Amino acid sequence: MQLVRLIYSSQLKANTNPSELAQIHNTALSHNPKNGITGTLVFGDDRFIQYIEGGRKEVNHLFHRIGSDPRHEEITLIDFSEIMEREFEDWNMKLVLLSESNQKVLRYSPNGSFEPSRMSADTALHFLRQFR
Repeated sequence: MQLVRLIYSSQLKANTNPSELAQIHNTALSHNPKNGITGTLVFGDDRFIQYIEGGRKEVNHLFHRIGSDPRHEEITLIDFSEIMEREFEDWNMKLVLLSESNQKVLRYSPNGSFEPSRMSADTALHFLRQFR
């Protein structure tokens, strides 16, 4: 199977209850193993950055589902690349909530605030690796 990674950012749609984050995570935990998807999802300041890895077809299908999810808006594709091996092979989808304890990773954001849509592909990858 040809492995790929996809990194995107999005904004939690206005008027969406932040408690739906648990629902998003639970859906990923139940669907991803069946589809060979692994990765991580980081959430803070109503913004997401997600790293998805797996087969090309499965990753593309998941990204299209995310694109039609009404809880996401301002979806920005940051990277789509072929990979030789998985970065997050042990995580069906790890959820990381940004807090004061992990704010140091924000050095990867251009303005020192969590703005993943402004990260380059390399910066996003280094940022996400901090949570492994």
